[in-house]
Amino acid sequence: MTTDHDAAVAPDPLDAVREGLEQIRSAVTDVVAAPLDRLLDVADADGALPRLRNAIDEARGLLDALAARCDTASELAALRRRYEHDGLASVARRLRRAAGADPRRADRLLVAEWVSTLSAAGTPTAGELLDLVGEPGHDSSQTAEPAPDERSAQVLALLRRLTHHLDTGDSDASGDDIVELLSVLGGSTRKTGSSANIEDELALLLALTHEASLRMAEAEAVLLRRLDVHDDSRLRVEMSAALLRRGEIDQARSHARIAAEDEYQPGDGPIALAAVAEAAGDLAVAAEQYCAGFARWGIRRLAWPERVTLRLATGLYLRELAAAQLHAGLVEEALRSCDDALARGVSGPEPYPESAVYLTRAQALQSLDADVDAIRESLYEVAKRGAWSVDPSAWDDDAEQTLALLRGLVDGTPDLPLAGWYLAEMLRLRAWRGGGPPAHEWMVEAEQHWSAWLARTAAPSENESWVYWSGANILEDLDASAPDEDQGLSVFAVRPVSSSLWEAVVRIEKALCLEPGSPGSWATDARLLQTVGLTDAARQSRAKALELDPHDSEARWEYVVDLARDNRPREALRVLAAEGVGDDAQSQFVRAWAELRDEGNEAAAHDLTVPGPTPWNPTSAQVVRHAVHTRRGELEEARADLEQIAASDPADRAAALRRVNALALLGRLDEAAALLPELSEHLVDVEHVLPVVVVEACLGRTDDALRHAASVVGLAASDGELREAEYHWSDAEAWLRTDPARAAAADVLAQARALVAGAAPGRKTDGDAEAGEIVERYAHDPWAVLALGVVHARRLRERGDLAEAYTAYQQLVGTAFDPEATIALHDVARSQLADAVAGGRAEEAVRLHEVLDAAGWSPYLTPAMVAAEAHENAGAPHAALEVLRAAAATPDPDPAIRAQVELWLGMREASTDPAEGLRRMQKAAEAASLVADSDLAARIDARLGVLTSALGGGSEEVAGYFLRALEGLSPADDAPFALEFEIRRAASFVRGAASGPLYRAYRAACREAGVDAVPWGMTPAPEPY
Repeated sequence: MTTDHDAAVAPDPLDAVREGLEQIRSAVTDVVAAPLDRLLDVADADGALPRLRNAIDEARGLLDALAARCDTASELAALRRRYEHDGLASVARRLRRAAGADPRRADRLLVAEWVSTLSAAGTPTAGELLDLVGEPGHDSSQTAEPAPDERSAQVLALLRRLTHHLDTGDSDASGDDIVELLSVLGGSTRKTGSSANIEDELALLLALTHEASLRMAEAEAVLLRRLDVHDDSRLRVEMSAALLRRGEIDQARSHARIAAEDEYQPGDGPIALAAVAEAAGDLAVAAEQYCAGFARWGIRRLAWPERVTLRLATGLYLRELAAAQLHAGLVEEALRSCDDALARGVSGPEPYPESAVYLTRAQALQSLDADVDAIRESLYEVAKRGAWSVDPSAWDDDAEQTLALLRGLVDGTPDLPLAGWYLAEMLRLRAWRGGGPPAHEWMVEAEQHWSAWLARTAAPSENESWVYWSGANILEDLDASAPDEDQGLSVFAVRPVSSSLWEAVVRIEKALCLEPGSPGSWATDARLLQTVGLTDAARQSRAKALELDPHDSEARWEYVVDLARDNRPREALRVLAAEGVGDDAQSQFVRAWAELRDEGNEAAAHDLTVPGPTPWNPTSAQVVRHAVHTRRGELEEARADLEQIAASDPADRAAALRRVNALALLGRLDEAAALLPELSEHLVDVEHVLPVVVVEACLGRTDDALRHAASVVGLAASDGELREAEYHWSDAEAWLRTDPARAAAADVLAQARALVAGAAPGRKTDGDAEAGEIVERYAHDPWAVLALGVVHARRLRERGDLAEAYTAYQQLVGTAFDPEATIALHDVARSQLADAVAGGRAEEAVRLHEVLDAAGWSPYLTPAMVAAEAHENAGAPHAALEVLRAAAATPDPDPAIRAQVELWLGMREASTDPAEGLRRMQKAAEAASLVADSDLAARIDARLGVLTSALGGGSEEVAGYFLRALEGLSPADDAPFALEFEIRRAASFVRGAASGPLYRAYRAACREAGVDAVPWGMTPAPEPY
């Protein structure tokens, strides 16, 4: 609210306009009065006059808009005064004067004003109007007002009573009042000014009272009876809303269409049709119609939307209302509508329909010059949803706006928890604009923001593991997009894995530590582990991703890629068929490869897919294209594919090997032979040997070719690599046989295939041996050492080697893997603790508890509780009892812990001595009374009731305990279920506790609490403590 002082010092927003207009008036007056000769230069200037006319037209339009805005503000001020005390008093005086001239007409005017006030301002204001009407003023300047006649007094009394009943929510009494009021008014349909449709409004109000009592059939009947008398679009709109409440969409649509043809009030027709569309699930049409309807509302309806209506204010309705209110300048009203929309939940045609609500809210707050933090928080919600919606292959203006918004948010203060990471992810996606490969400069900026935000804020919580997933992808893309550095290595040399990729492994392992149930993180982990050479670990991660969600897109794609890598085309085709092949070049390429390699494929050669170029590595697609063209007999096309490969400038080892192969197949043997010495220095794996065999076969060096072919078996680490050798030489053989002069070389390749067909790979190693080789190779790289240690620790944990995993995670504490290393360490310790307790190893369990308790991570409150449960699992209940007795004998200073110890001890004592159990439970209740823990107190009360019943206590006393327990559990919707479970759980320990009396006492407590009891035994069987 603005005070008088504020009003005195606040600047007039129109002052600047007035000053500017005065300057324009003065300048224009001078120009108009000037001699025409002075204007000749302006008139002759190219385009000067048209630009001047455009500026004048634009200014005229703005001034017209300003005038209209001021008129609307004046109307709003008058409307607001209408519902303030002085305005209501003025209406009351007018009504009393009308009573002197025509009491019957005045009664109807009173009802009309009351309904209008009720609908706009609510029952308190409507009640104030009635008070003013019933208490004439004493203005001596006015002619004395006549006393109301008997019927007018009856109408006034009925309205007062109805207002009270509406205010207190007594819908039945309200309905009776309305029926009586209609009877008193006489039911006339004569239209006289503002009282024209009083019966319509009262019929609607009566329908609302029925709806409040869930009597929808009666509500509809009231409206139908009124429609028979007066077929009005207003009633049609409400009838449509009533039908929608019980799902009668077609009937509702019929009424809405009729109402839209003859609107009672502007905008009602589109809004009624919007409600029908929303109920039918056509949210795009609904949003459009709501927007169109609200655009036709006047300032009165936007400022005071009707309260007397059956129309449901859904989240989408409120979203569009808020936007219309803001456009009209009703900022406070727009904020309220935004808050209501968010509270109700917003549906809409967009992926995140609530984003528009947050944007409207931010704009409203900016209009009010509100707290910057509040504005930033709303804009942050908009930006988050924008980031969630981005498709890098279809980057658009919305994505650019989201990116710009995030840039602004990260530069401000205070920090928004995840804004910097959202910006980093948006930059990563921006780098992929158009489908890739990613642009390096964008990836550099993405990594800078990601790392800077990590240094600026706390590490992500377990609910934000996507931050590490994003960071891992950023580093992977950064590495892939980085320009090659001249390290003095041969193009055929195996490049070492960069530190960036090892750091990416650490990041994705952090994500898995925080959220091990994320299939996307497991899929990314599999891809990165495969890239760094941990193929066994990669395969396990890939399987885990599919186990968590067989339909996760990223997991399925990594599985398809692995099938292709392992040369299992038929399985790849099966997965692609089940999931649908994407339109991107990579998916089409894999399908083309699989069709080509599937030996059981019955499709004719001309039906094979010819893949297009892939953005990542064009030569890989050209190799498949060449094989397909050769299979089809399209030899010119096949030769052209080879020529393209041979003409390429290889950017990596794989492309260089493809080029050597293509040179040999094209017969450019001098060029191919010249590359053999350099290539022969790097025959470290199967991929390097394959083109060497082709070149040597084409050169006629049969012995060398077969010797190298035989070496493939020893180099192969999987069956897939041997199959790849067969495919490679088979494709080369097929091409060579198209030229009879090269048949000898083709025969050599056939012999080479025979050497590997059916052989077993000679270099198969388990995951640990594979990791050991990599550890030795990258011992100089700190990120590699850390990543390998992290992966090793996780795999130990997954195998159940908890002791070794604990040691491994201990070594990671304090490294760059913290705080996740500490989290994992405690998780392992908790698993060890659970295993020790379940195995009855009390001493070990207590030791593990003490380690966890020192960091606040133990699930147990005291060592005694740990030891007691372990002793019971070992079959030593007496030992458990003694441990708890000893703990109770030296009470803990914390009353919450004392209460828990006494509770545990009391239930175990009760199994042999219910009286001792009751005494212990009373001590537990005494301790619990000193702490604010309603759940603990409720559990104790439930057990006190069970013990009292077992000892012959009265049913009222038992029910009293249960009632107190219900009250303690009452914040939860399932309190009756929880109490029934606790009673049966306690009864399973207590000798002499009979279910019959306990259930009767439980039902009595539920009746007293006003909740429904659940059937005995409906909840799962209770477990021991």
